[in-house]
Amino acid sequence: MFTKQNVVSSGPLINRFVDVTSAVIQFAFNIPVSPGIACVIAFLVAGITIFILIKKENPFITLHVITFISLLFALSRVNAQVIPHYFHTVYISFYLLLAFILSALIKNKSKFISIIGILGVVLFILIQSRSYYFLWKESSHQYELPERIGKDIAAKAGGERINLTTYPTDFTSRDCYQYYIELNGGNVIDGSSGEVANTLFVLCDKKPCRIINSDSWNIQMFGRAKIDTMWEKDGVFIYKLTHF
Repeated sequence: MFTKQNVVSSGPLINRFVDVTSAVIQFAFNIPVSPGIACVIAFLVAGITIFILIKKENPFITLHVITFISLLFALSRVNAQVIPHYFHTVYISFYLLLAFILSALIKNKSKFISIIGILGVVLFILIQSRSYYFLWKESSHQYELPERIGKDIAAKAGGERINLTTYPTDFTSRDCYQYYIELNGGNVIDGSSGEVANTLFVLCDKKPCRIINSDSWNIQMFGRAKIDTMWEKDGVFIYKLTHF
């Protein structure tokens, strides 16, 4: 990490540190904050934790203070795009420090300080609950849609061996649909085998669906084809192609 220049960032350390800290704090609280405020929050949390530790030792929390600060600096040296999931260990330490501070406030003998700690916990939950889509919005039905489509295709295929693909290329993998097709008695040819059946089913979720004269290799490999049937199921267009 510290010897290969293609790994270590060549830019100013302070700039990278601000970028990394900002990404960590914004993701941890799930709210947009300026880079300056993010750095203030990070050092405030670390500073308050250290202040509490001076009065009451806690080796476990001390370890996470060191982990939190050292990882922020270490990750600032990595020459890579700042992506939130790169910092998973930092989040663990940060949340532990935050919980340690709130716990100390709530357990404080002063009622006023205890109330501040309780309000801090409530405020944090309320801020985070905005992104709990499973509470406020309808489910995306990630398994129910492939299940319904899989049953449909299996019924129309009638037990014959079929090819299956999706379009466009950024559409979800065909695997989940293949699973439910086969679960309902269908027979889908392995996509990597190169075997061409008499029927190809194409799933398209974004128009225009270029099925004939398509730019998709998975469709082209089927050969000369015509659209035998087309139907729509929950926003997905299903094409049944046959040879001619």
